[in-house]
Amino acid sequence: MSTRYNFNVFRSWATDIIRVFVMPATLAKPQAWRLAWLVGLLWSGGIMSRADTHYVSLDGDNTSPYTNGWASAATQIQWAMDQAIADDTVLVSNGTYTLTNQIEITNNLTVQSLNGTNFTFVNGNYPDYSNRCVFMLAGTLDGFTISNGYLAVDTTNYPNSHIYGAVGGAGIGTRGTVTIKNCYIHNNVISNATAGGGGGGIHNKYSYAVVSNCTIVDNTCGVGLATDIRGGGICGGAYSLLIIDSYIYGNTGNYGGGFYMANAGLITNCIIAGNYAKYNDGGGRLEALPGVGMANCVVSNNTSGGNGGIHISLGAIAVNSIIIGNAGGPAVNVNAGGMMSNCQVIANTGGGVVLYGSAGGASVVANCIIANNFRNASSYAAGIYLENGGLLKNCLIYCNTNLQSYGGVRLYSDTLYTNFPYGLINCTIVDNKSSSGSGIYVSGITNYFANCIVVSNVTSAGAQDNIQNVTAANTNNYWHTCTPDILPPNQGNITSDPLFVNRPDYNYRLSAGSPCINAGTNSAWIINSVDLDRRTRIRYGTVDMGAYEFIRSGTIFGFH
Repeated sequence: MSTRYNFNVFRSWATDIIRVFVMPATLAKPQAWRLAWLVGLLWSGGIMSRADTHYVSLDGDNTSPYTNGWASAATQIQWAMDQAIADDTVLVSNGTYTLTNQIEITNNLTVQSLNGTNFTFVNGNYPDYSNRCVFMLAGTLDGFTISNGYLAVDTTNYPNSHIYGAVGGAGIGTRGTVTIKNCYIHNNVISNATAGGGGGGIHNKYSYAVVSNCTIVDNTCGVGLATDIRGGGICGGAYSLLIIDSYIYGNTGNYGGGFYMANAGLITNCIIAGNYAKYNDGGGRLEALPGVGMANCVVSNNTSGGNGGIHISLGAIAVNSIIIGNAGGPAVNVNAGGMMSNCQVIANTGGGVVLYGSAGGASVVANCIIANNFRNASSYAAGIYLENGGLLKNCLIYCNTNLQSYGGVRLYSDTLYTNFPYGLINCTIVDNKSSSGSGIYVSGITNYFANCIVVSNVTSAGAQDNIQNVTAANTNNYWHTCTPDILPPNQGNITSDPLFVNRPDYNYRLSAGSPCINAGTNSAWIINSVDLDRRTRIRYGTVDMGAYEFIRSGTIFGFH
């Protein structure tokens, strides 16, 4: 005999939530106590689950579970979190919450300040206590000033450091899927760390973390230690880190003064300024597969003992960014398959770019402006130095000055690379200055040049100094190049004036009648590519020389 079921609908008027209960008919009839029991469960929350708000206030009376408003609030953030379950909110009122141990967010909670960073402070309480401020396994942290955390990493005293993230993050350490937003992370210090650890302000390890609309300022990581400690402001290791709309400045570390990001992640729409690295990468470091990137950022006024601005390597990519005013060494280091595209590298005082290739594939700088950089040392160039397989294409290199040798471009190769293109393609090198090698200085086994314009580069005494080839055979490696220097004419090279639109005003586009129009050589990569203005190349059958494609008056075109 089949069982007949009745459907009973109950509604909790307190929460306006409807639930349908299915009961056998034999149980659904006149037993009023059963109905009363179900209704009681609905009203009490015994059956349905809803998110609660747990209150924290320095003026609360600590009545657990801290859900009955501000009067019953917990006076410590951790106490309220200990009573919360997944999807609950811990709402924190104004005041300074001084710690004796780190706050641990282990559930998917939202821990939120009532009135933001100007009113709500989490203080790590150093030197009275030595601990990070916040550790997150899950959840969201929203609207706090996090400061005065101090982390001395000691794997003897922290045997579970691989679980609890003791390798870094004096302000905030993360393991899991977390969000940190609208926070001011300030003056946190790591005094010691294992190699590869770091993140004075934030450390992300084995975590999927989003850091949004945060200010990460004046944090310090591992200064004075000889080990590879990374990311004075923020360090991202395994899994993924996304940094959005944030300001990273005034941080100090050994490698990556502002940030260090590896494995997977993106830093976008950020300002990275005024950071310092003792050894290398004052602004920050991007490296490691499967993919790390920087987009739409400003990297400015950072310093270090090595690269002043950023380091891009091992497949990392930087696009649509401005690298300006950095010091202490070249502003950008691109190597081991790294790529920089559609960026401006300008007014840096340790030089512009160093670009290193590798046997596995080219490191590439494309569609960039490298200008007004200064250097007072040989070895690298004031503009860009390429070594062993670097590729520079569609770039404008102008007005770079070296008080010693190498103004615009220096190339060196001790290996013949045949498995990928390298050298310079469709570049304009103009108005650079140095004591020697002002335009292009070439040494080593071989290099490749095509579709370039190299003119008006001068020595400190004012003499024309466009191309120097230390190895005579390199003279034969120029194809379809415009320069006053004598190059093999049967390779499409010309010595004519390129007829720029307005050189005194630094407009190096081609004017009508320029001999560089349709004077380049087409190759596979140029098809469907764009010039430095992001206009389609090969408009009239053959690519032009230089970084810009000529557009006839009245032409209607689209940007890519």
